[in-house]
Amino acid sequence: MKTIYLLIGLIFMSLLSCKKEMPVSKSISDGISNDAQTDGPVNKPLLVLASTTKSQFIANANGNQYSEFTVNFSAKEAGITIQSLTFLANETDSNDALSVSIGEFGFPGFFNPTAFYAPAKASTHIDGTNIILPDDGSPVPVTFRVMYRTPSSETTIQSGDTVSIQISGLEYTNTTSPYLLFENTSSKPAPEIMITGAKPALEISAGAEVLHRGITKILTVKYSSVGGSVGINNLPLVIDATGTNFLRNLIVRDENNHIVNTSTINNGNKYTIQFPEGYILNGESAHTFSIYASVYKIRSQASLTTRLQKRSDFSWTDVAGGRTTAYTDENATYFHNYPTTIITTHN
Repeated sequence: MKTIYLLIGLIFMSLLSCKKEMPVSKSISDGISNDAQTDGPVNKPLLVLASTTKSQFIANANGNQYSEFTVNFSAKEAGITIQSLTFLANETDSNDALSVSIGEFGFPGFFNPTAFYAPAKASTHIDGTNIILPDDGSPVPVTFRVMYRTPSSETTIQSGDTVSIQISGLEYTNTTSPYLLFENTSSKPAPEIMITGAKPALEISAGAEVLHRGITKILTVKYSSVGGSVGINNLPLVIDATGTNFLRNLIVRDENNHIVNTSTINNGNKYTIQFPEGYILNGESAHTFSIYASVYKIRSQASLTTRLQKRSDFSWTDVAGGRTTAYTDENATYFHNYPTTIITTHN
């Protein structure tokens, strides 16, 4: 009997020894925070801001808008290959993010609600990534494409919902172990995007005329939309006059030379052109507006210098997304490529 007990003890000690030598594999349900650092052979994934979609509106009424983020992966030791990745979506609604894939043609992982992390609403997993990390520790950039669901007034996905995606874990193999090993590790969240049905684009350029007494074209504005219909609410301008005077109410003509029934709100050098209620751009073609000033006094070397007011003064409505409240303050964060052009009209 002593021999049997001794044999069992030796087997037990052997199993303990093997367990100590096995790499630790943690799962997402262990409750590691989003700020957890990897203690394994893979460095913490680093978001590449220069190659990542900025915070902006993502128009999704036509179903093909997306954002991208690039992450650098690198190894602390030789022989590491990343076989799969886990992602978290920090969302307004648990169904805002649809899928994530490597590039345009990668096999997508579809997001599902999760209760593993309090700040996150959905997660997904991509298998078969096969990202081979160089032995010298140099980074491998990988770009991910995120697709979103279409907002609607009839569903829980609303225009104005926000999403930010991050990597929360990875599985890898190495040359010293035949096992697939998991690490809790987090990248910095990609810039937050705001889902809309459509979004506007603005371009401004100089009018074709020189400054003179009478009706003078001072600005041309091209107003287009991506994704569907948007409501045109205003055009906020800053006009600095030198050596000239003009009437406060500006005149707007469309691309067919028809006068648009606008009104102008004036406060100092700020002139906000208000469009009629329900003035909608259907998204199929752009509108080109010509802005005129009624000049009644002009001196030598006179000029009108025009630019747009700050983004939060601009107002538009996401008709395609079923939203009735205008976007204003949100433009300060999410209106990407808002024009900063300055136009000067001389006599």
